[in-house]
Amino acid sequence: LWSQALVIHMLRTPKIPFIQSRASIPVLLITSTGIAVGTILPFTSLGKVLGMYPIPAMYFPWLIGIIICYLLLASFLKSMYMRRYNKFL
Repeated sequence: LWSQALVIHMLRTPKIPFIQSRASIPVLLITSTGIAVGTILPFTSLGKVLGMYPIPAMYFPWLIGIIICYLLLASFLKSMYMRRYNKFL
């Protein structure tokens, strides 16, 4: 869920997201809310009813590291694409 929501920000602009270019407030709110709800839901009683299980706390540092690497890779590949084709998607 985190990678799907954050890659939207990577691919929406030829600039560096969150640094050189920011999405509109509604887009930021929707993606932030989706990430928060998806992360918190397994820890609630509704999550248990839906058959979800809480993720161990040790998972989150790994998740953050993997997401950072994924976003860096997406940024690198986006810049390679723009260099090769002289345009952005």
